[in-house]
Amino acid sequence: MNAKEGVRLVNVNTSAALSYSGRTLPAWGFHQQEVVGDVQLSNIDNNWNVEEHRYTRNEEKEDLQREFMKTDFIPLEPVKLNFIEKFLELQLRRFFITNENVPNHMYTSSPWKWLLISLLDIT
Repeated sequence: MNAKEGVRLVNVNTSAALSYSGRTLPAWGFHQQEVVGDVQLSNIDNNWNVEEHRYTRNEEKEDLQREFMKTDFIPLEPVKLNFIEKFLELQLRRFFITNENVPNHMYTSSPWKWLLISLLDIT
């Protein structure tokens, strides 16, 4: 397979490729398409197409290029963070990212409640 045909994702432990089953998940899976592990690596459904989409409001080519240069992409070199920096980044992301797509659950809580969980848990 060459790059124009796509990418095949194979698990090194099980030798199963990520494959499209053609089925739709029920409501608990938000009716998304099902993917499975397929041990027949030659199956056409194991090939995945990788695309990059960049959306911008500028129509002119020069403005478009400038806007692409300003955007935040994956870094070209590894970012080295110490433990505290990694920990703070994780906590800030968990605290400020909203889960608008996720329905409320009976065990759903807000991050501010996590700080008081041991004080509120009287057993």
